[in-house]
Amino acid sequence: MATPTIALIPSGYGTNKVYSVLPSDGSGDFTFGRTGTATRINKDKLIEGVGSNIPRLDYTDSGCPSLLLEPQRTNFVTYSEDFSNTAWNTGATRSVNFVPTSTIDPNGKTNAYRVTSTASNNQVAIIPIIISGQIYTNSIYVRRVYGSGNVILRNVNNQENHFQVSVNDGWKRIETTATALTQFGRLYVNLYTVGDIIEIWGGQVELGSFGTSIIPTTGTSVTRIAETATGSGNADTFNDSEGVLMVETSALISGGSTRVISLSSGSQSVNNIYFNFNPNGTLSCQVLTSGGNNNLSTSSINQENNNKILVKYKANDFALWVNGFEADIDTSLSSTPIGLDRLNFDFGSGSFDFYGKTKQLQYYNTALTDLELETLTSFTSFNAMALALNYTIY
Repeated sequence: MATPTIALIPSGYGTNKVYSVLPSDGSGDFTFGRTGTATRINKDKLIEGVGSNIPRLDYTDSGCPSLLLEPQRTNFVTYSEDFSNTAWNTGATRSVNFVPTSTIDPNGKTNAYRVTSTASNNQVAIIPIIISGQIYTNSIYVRRVYGSGNVILRNVNNQENHFQVSVNDGWKRIETTATALTQFGRLYVNLYTVGDIIEIWGGQVELGSFGTSIIPTTGTSVTRIAETATGSGNADTFNDSEGVLMVETSALISGGSTRVISLSSGSQSVNNIYFNFNPNGTLSCQVLTSGGNNNLSTSSINQENNNKILVKYKANDFALWVNGFEADIDTSLSSTPIGLDRLNFDFGSGSFDFYGKTKQLQYYNTALTDLELETLTSFTSFNAMALALNYTIY
């Protein structure tokens, strides 16, 4: 197989940079941006903070790390880890033994609290101020110590959501999403079974339809700024006549909003090849040229899975491949984009930013054979495929 012109396998980074393995001269590096700190899962599986404009190589999944890109979010829980603060349990009626514990928490410290049920339907609670009519996601880390009853996490409207958490799960993050009906949000954790024991850490209430990485707070709400990764390659890197772009990635949510990874000239209307993670949960690839456009698409995808997606472009020979299979083809478009000079985790000029976890990105400046395309988008084993696509093996 040919050698890729650009190969991003997240491993090296510096301030404002995500380094590509190829080319070695740095022209394939991505420019990264995020003002302020953010958290990641490190290789020891502990949550740690990273500084302003430092990319996050996240080890949430098994194997090699992923480049984590997330949107702007605010944690409205003012004491995300300090459950001793009076903000917790204000106005709540509870029958529960609620004490600090020496257990190592997800941050590698001992800031978790142990909750022992002493009566049915008891709770640990906090009430942040939010905006009525907006969608919020509640989340918290839970660790089972004893018992088997469900852990209940209430959404911002105080509605119950039941979760099974076993001792073997270790620390497990649970979350629930709802549209707020009032400005007084709820984050309540309930235990219904007397004698059950859990430990809790890292409470978060954030504006959005899915949970993102924990945003630590110590007395006030805190905002994590959105991240960008743009500008890999230049006009000498890319072949306007033919090529292949492959990305192995998982979106943070299936659907929700339009998110794009593009190879372009900077225009959003012409000379652009982009993967489109659509709001309806499908995946498409649009090719925009001065001589016409085409649309390659597939509905057989869960955007949240770790998917290997690829587009081949050449006059009268365009194809979309997903996880080892050719999903769609187009042989009618006789023109190709010109002036290609950048790879971006957006639409080419700053909109429809892609948010997710990317394990690799490769660009080839020639059209590859079908066998090579199948190899690039396939998994090394059945177990690897099952793990990436969240299949259960019995």
